[in-house]
Amino acid sequence: MLRGGQDGTGSPGLFGRLERHALRLLCEQAHLREDISEHVENAAVVDLGIRSDMGQGLEQLQAHRPDVVFSFIPLRPELTRSSELPIWQFIIGGQPLLDTGMPILGPHLFNDQRSATYLIGPGGNTCSGFDLPRAVRKGVPLIDPLLFASAWLPTLVLKGASAKRTNTSILDSLSSDDQNSKIEYIKLIIRLELQRSLHKARTESEEGSWNIGVLYQPITALLDAEPSLNVRWLPSPSAGNHRMEPFGYTASDGQLNVLYRKQSKERTYDTLARLRPKSDSVLKRSRSMLSTQANLEYPFVLERPDGAYAVISYPHQGRTELFKVAETNDGLDHVKILLNKAINSPTLTEHEGLWWLFGTDPEAPNNVLLAFHSERFDGPYTPHASNPIKMGSVGVRPAGTFFRRGNELWRPSQDASNPDNMAVILNRVEELTPTTFHETCGSRVAGFRGSVYGHGVRTLSAMGDITLIDGIRSANVPTAGTEKREHRKKRSSTASE
Repeated sequence: MLRGGQDGTGSPGLFGRLERHALRLLCEQAHLREDISEHVENAAVVDLGIRSDMGQGLEQLQAHRPDVVFSFIPLRPELTRSSELPIWQFIIGGQPLLDTGMPILGPHLFNDQRSATYLIGPGGNTCSGFDLPRAVRKGVPLIDPLLFASAWLPTLVLKGASAKRTNTSILDSLSSDDQNSKIEYIKLIIRLELQRSLHKARTESEEGSWNIGVLYQPITALLDAEPSLNVRWLPSPSAGNHRMEPFGYTASDGQLNVLYRKQSKERTYDTLARLRPKSDSVLKRSRSMLSTQANLEYPFVLERPDGAYAVISYPHQGRTELFKVAETNDGLDHVKILLNKAINSPTLTEHEGLWWLFGTDPEAPNNVLLAFHSERFDGPYTPHASNPIKMGSVGVRPAGTFFRRGNELWRPSQDASNPDNMAVILNRVEELTPTTFHETCGSRVAGFRGSVYGHGVRTLSAMGDITLIDGIRSANVPTAGTEKREHRKKRSSTASE
C-alpha cells in the first residue's frame, strides 16, 4: 500500500475553504469517510512523498514486486515513464488527481454533456475507461457518479477488458496546472450557486412531466425496422406530479393492473402506487401500495401461479426485497429479503434452468451492471463470477422486462447519455451462464414521437399483446391542471363580456 499526499482535508486557509465549498456543491457525499483498514491491515506500507522523495518511494515499492499498482495521487510523469512499475493513474474529466486524491474542480467537469474517466497504464500508452453523461441535481452538476464509476475502473483493468493502446503517451497531453486559482474557485462557486437559485425559481410546469401509456403491440414489435408507435396515454397527471416505470399484472378479477412509481409534489419521497381500470376500461384509479421514508422506484413485477410478486430495492437500507401483491389488491405484503445488497432497477428473468436477477450498483446506477443467479425465483442468489458483467455509459441499467423473440433473449436498457431525451436500447443476450455474459446492441427506442409524451422513454414492460411504457412531455405542453385553469379563465372572461 502506498501512503502519500495530503490527509484529504484539502488546502489550508482561504484557498482550502473555497476548495471545500466547491466540493460540497459538486459532490454531495464528499464528506463521507470509508474505513478500509480491515482490507489493508496486512499490506506492506511504502511512504511516497508527493514532491521531493517520490523517486525513493517508488524504488522501495519496486522491491515488493507488485503485479499492478493503482495510484490515487498524482505522480510526476518523468518518474512514471522511467519506472518499471506497472502503475495505473486515474484521469477524471481529462485531468489528473490533486494531492488530496480528489479531481481538479473546474468547468471542464460540466461544460460538456459528458465527462471522461479512465485509468492510464504504464508509460501512458494504455488506457481503460469510458465517458459518462453529466449528472445534475437541483440545477447543480454533480461529480458523484463520475467518482463512483471511477472506483470500478480497477476491475476493468484486472479483467483485461476495454483496454486501448495509443501511439503517444496520454500523459503528455495532460495539463501541468493541477490547481485552480482563488479567482477561479470564486467564479466556480458563484456559477454553481446561481444555477441552484435559478433551479429553485423554476416552476414545476417548466420541467415537463412523465406519464404512463399503453402500446397496443407486443414488445417484440419494437425490434421491427418501422414499428407501430400508436400509444394511448393515461390522462395527464396534475402539475408537478409524475407517473413512471410501469409493470403490469392481472388481478383476480381478470383486469389489467399496473404497479408504478409515483412522484408527487405533495410528498417528500416517491411512492409505489397501482392503477386499475374504471368502468370505461381506461387505467385511471390510483391507489398507494407502498411508501417509506425514502424514495421507492422501479417496482418490477413477476407473475407466478400463486399471484403477483414485486422486487423492490431499498438502497437506503442496503438490500433488495421481495413483496407479494395482497389478495385484496390494496397493498404489498413483505415476503423476504431477496438479496443482502441493494441494486438499482432489479429485474428478474428465467433462462436455461436458472433464475437471473439483474441490477446496477447504486453508487454508479447507470454504469455498472451486476447479475445474480438462483435455482428458485425467490433465491438464494449467487453473484455472477464475472461481476460486474458490464460497464459503460449507455445500455447498462435495466429499463423493463426481459423478453423473447423466438429463441432470442432480449434485455431493455437505459440510454441516459442525453438527460433531456432519455431512450431505451434493446440488447440481445448472446451468452448468459454463471461464468459468462455477452450481449449486443440492437434497436434503440428514442421515444414515441408525434404523441404528447413523446420526448423520451425510460421503461418498456411486456404484458402479453400490449406493452406498458412511460414517456415525458415537453415543458411547453400544458398539464391537466393548467388546461382546467385556462378554460375557467376563458369562460370567466366570456361571461364578463
